[in-house]
Amino acid sequence: MVDPNLAQQMDHSKQIRARNSQLSQKYSKYLAKTLSKLNSPESTGARAQSKVETIYSNQESIAKQNQEMIQSYQQLSSSATELHLKIDKTTQKLRDSRANAAQEKIELLDRNIRIIENCIKLVESTNTKPARAKKGLFG
Repeated sequence: MVDPNLAQQMDHSKQIRARNSQLSQKYSKYLAKTLSKLNSPESTGARAQSKVETIYSNQESIAKQNQEMIQSYQQLSSSATELHLKIDKTTQKLRDSRANAAQEKIELLDRNIRIIENCIKLVESTNTKPARAKKGLFG
């Protein structure tokens, strides 16, 4: 009696061999077609000639585009330099304009206003009356 696992393995091996054989035949046909096309005089000569002509015709446009790119890069570089100079000048003017001092004064005023508002709220919430101020310096 034959072991069932062995029989399965044998069947599986036969299936793999059959698939491999089919693939081998397909690849052989593809290889034969490719080789025949590569070896035919009309395909290699005409294709090579047309490719060479295309390369030479494109070479001029590539060189022209390269020159245009170089010019564009140079213009961009000079514009970037000008922009950096303008940024530096503007930054220096902002430092010199004492904008920070004005900002600090604004923040101080804002803080004082908040203190006064909170004092008013406190007085209103406790219903206290302010003390009478004495008239004059000495009474």
